[in-house]
Amino acid sequence: MVPDRGDEYFEPATFSKRHDALLEEQAEAHSYFYLIIENRDIVGRINVVDIDPSTSFAHIGYRIGKRHTRKGIALKAMGLVQVEMVKKGIKGFYAKTTTNNIPSQKVLERSGFMLAAADEDKFDLNGEMVSFLNYTLKL
Repeated sequence: MVPDRGDEYFEPATFSKRHDALLEEQAEAHSYFYLIIENRDIVGRINVVDIDPSTSFAHIGYRIGKRHTRKGIALKAMGLVQVEMVKKGIKGFYAKTTTNNIPSQKVLERSGFMLAAADEDKFDLNGEMVSFLNYTLKL
């Protein structure tokens, strides 16, 4: 779980500048960046990054705007991105979330991810001690 970016992040004018910078950065790293749009509004994003050419596995992360959570958007978007990545030769994903982020754990598990490991190291996130849960998915 990461802090909210605020409503300004999702305003098209502001987002356009950030989007261009991200596209340039990701093109160099062999990554993919997808916006999640509903009713002409940007409601979130999914990134597929750090693609390992030797295994064809990549790291996937997603973020849904606070006003759009609990609507099944992340689960639907994950399914669409998985189909797209298979077309691009991706064979699997790594993902991680924190021990206190139950909604993210549910999205990953409902998307077919399996819990691979729990980090032993804990860190303070907004006043709560948490650790990372690491997930994998073979496509």
